[in-house]
Amino acid sequence: MDINKYVTLCRSMLIFFTVLTVFYFSSCQQETKNQPVFGYAKDSLAYQNLIAWDTLAPEARLKKLKNYIDSFEYKPNAAQPPQYWIYKCFYEKSMGKRDSLHAYLSKIDSTQKDRDLYALRQYLSLSIKNRYDEISSGKLVEQIILERQKIEKSNSVFLYLMDDLLAMAFYNNHEDLKSLKYAKQYMDNHPWSTHNRLKQRYYDIRFMLSQRLENTRDMQNYLDSSRMLAISINDSLAFMRTVDYEAQMHSAMGRPDAAVKNFRIFFNYLNRTNQLEFYVFNNLARAFLDLNLPDSTIKYVRMSEAWKGWKKGSFTAKISLLDLLSEAYQKKGDFKNAYLAKTKQYNEYMKVTTEMQKEKIEEISTKYETRKKDQDIVTLKETNLLNNKLLVQQRWIFVILSLFLMMILLYTYKLYKQKLLKAKHDQLLIENKQYILEQKNRQNQLNPHFIYNAIANLQGLIGADKKQEANTYLVALTRLIRDILELNRHDFITLEQEVRSLKNYIILQQMRFHHIFDSIIDTGDLDMEDILIPPMLIQPFVENAIEHGLKNIDHKGLVKISFYANNDYLHVCITDNGMGLKENATHEKDKKSLSQVITKERLALLYTDVQHQASLKIYPNYRPSGDGYKVEISLPLKHVF
Repeated sequence: MDINKYVTLCRSMLIFFTVLTVFYFSSCQQETKNQPVFGYAKDSLAYQNLIAWDTLAPEARLKKLKNYIDSFEYKPNAAQPPQYWIYKCFYEKSMGKRDSLHAYLSKIDSTQKDRDLYALRQYLSLSIKNRYDEISSGKLVEQIILERQKIEKSNSVFLYLMDDLLAMAFYNNHEDLKSLKYAKQYMDNHPWSTHNRLKQRYYDIRFMLSQRLENTRDMQNYLDSSRMLAISINDSLAFMRTVDYEAQMHSAMGRPDAAVKNFRIFFNYLNRTNQLEFYVFNNLARAFLDLNLPDSTIKYVRMSEAWKGWKKGSFTAKISLLDLLSEAYQKKGDFKNAYLAKTKQYNEYMKVTTEMQKEKIEEISTKYETRKKDQDIVTLKETNLLNNKLLVQQRWIFVILSLFLMMILLYTYKLYKQKLLKAKHDQLLIENKQYILEQKNRQNQLNPHFIYNAIANLQGLIGADKKQEANTYLVALTRLIRDILELNRHDFITLEQEVRSLKNYIILQQMRFHHIFDSIIDTGDLDMEDILIPPMLIQPFVENAIEHGLKNIDHKGLVKISFYANNDYLHVCITDNGMGLKENATHEKDKKSLSQVITKERLALLYTDVQHQASLKIYPNYRPSGDGYKVEISLPLKHVF
């Protein structure tokens, strides 16, 4: 859809509200124009342009900053006034050039007793570390809170900047209620809080928080308010953000086709204005995947990889996009490329982890070297003073120096030991992740013999012109394969889904072996939609019962699967009246043993609580007649919620 048409449509929808509120906006604009800045402290008057920063469009901000900087650069001693470096930092920050901020901030004398200068300097310093698309560390959040308390005590007009930082930090960390608290404080403390552009930005933030809190009514209200203000201030970027918000609402309400249309409009606008961000690729790719269009998902993820911002992109954004790529390939059945995407995702993770480790080691090394140099200087001074003292005093000096060296050695040993422990811990995390991936892969493997036999049996039914049976067989086989592919993506599924998958499998086996056995699945009075169970947990034992217990018997076979709950445990019992486990059946014994080993490994991985562990017990030849096979599985009860 053309953007101008979209704007016209929205204007016509909001014309009624615009007429009702025209006098209100006129009065607000009049108040904004006449809003006094003389309520600020005297030393705040030098920063009036920055105080009014949020009332300007992005282009106007950059132009004003550039003019102010240029007015200093043509004067002698231009680098001396701190205001010059403050404005220089804000200009570079607006241009996305964060690397030069440290150098500019170092030129500002931090000892000056100017509360607003201090507030601005601390805000800029902390904003370098607090990125919008990265998780904020607990140490950084604590530091921002401490600085906010200092700035609040100093009564600086720029307190609202620290509120903005905290709102962003808590939003990054998904602490939405705390983010909402500081977003409100940002508006309350901002001198221009009644300005339409400020209110429009605030409604943007409230929409994002309402989305996180899953409050669709507030989402719609803040979307309408934000859009109306974006039109009133004639800000095309702000308006297009509301198109993006509307797309997110469609996604949240299960309307992926409408979401894709809006995401495309927003994407094309940002692409045309050279303002693309990682989250735009992510949102559009996710919408296509929700619409079951994996090829389009793959297209936009590949576009993001070729985009110039990929190398400098955030770690979390890359991981999310690669996860979508893998999921899209899985939907297409292209498991090779899905695996390659997961491998690339893992490599990105390892790359960032390695870089973080290097930075930490360098930081510790620098601190150690600095401290060591300082200590060496102190030692030299003490040595020069002690050289003039008596022999007895020199003996004391020797003892003191020995203790000092011992402390350094102990400190060095402690650092080395911590480094070894951290390396071991990281290795264990990597091994654990690899183990989990192996278990997932092991779950996703289909039995090739079963597939071959199933297709051969289907071919036989078609060849015998048994169309009805062939159709029933094909439907059951399709449902079973779909269940295997879909359910194995989760660690736990409902008991109802597991039973449904078992029924499809048993139907196939009964048709394959010409109904030589019957089956009973007894769930008693259990609420199958509320109880969770690992996927495909029972099927291997049912397969063993049919293939090795009932296939070659001369009487009617029976497989019975019982589910019942007792003492916070779900008990599963699988029995058959087959031939049981014979002494010479080495191959069958090995296969059953392998199924038991894999199942025990899965249970140990999924149920880690020492107080509530899962168990697996086998009873071969349990019947009085010396045949039959019985398997008992006990699982700690898990509920959906």
